[in-house]
Amino acid sequence: MLVQIFHPGDASGDNDPMSWTEPYFKPDYSYWNNRSDTSWLSVDATEEKNHPLRDTQSANAATEQLRKFSESKSLFFLAVGFRKPHLPFRFPSKFLDLYPLDSVKLPDNPFAPANMPEVEL
Repeated sequence: MLVQIFHPGDASGDNDPMSWTEPYFKPDYSYWNNRSDTSWLSVDATEEKNHPLRDTQSANAATEQLRKFSESKSLFFLAVGFRKPHLPFRFPSKFLDLYPLDSVKLPDNPFAPANMPEVEL
């Protein structure tokens, strides 16, 4: 089961600082925010190493926090949020290797389910 714990920014009162022992980790996305050239981009390893994607930054920060928790040997709760899939679709190129195009099969039935709301089409 997936549960959204909280939503960063204005919706949570500027990241709800009184609810967290450690400050909310906010990835530096300035490089990617200035890239308005595409809403879908596979990012090669060199570019991502120089400018990590948001989810990579979050995963790295969570890994570091787990290291700290393991050293302290105390009980903890760690919530980590990932944004993908979400526009803009920017992801590490290595994931394309996991799903070669010739292995991707479209459904036999290309039609939307009956009674699907118009907004979903």
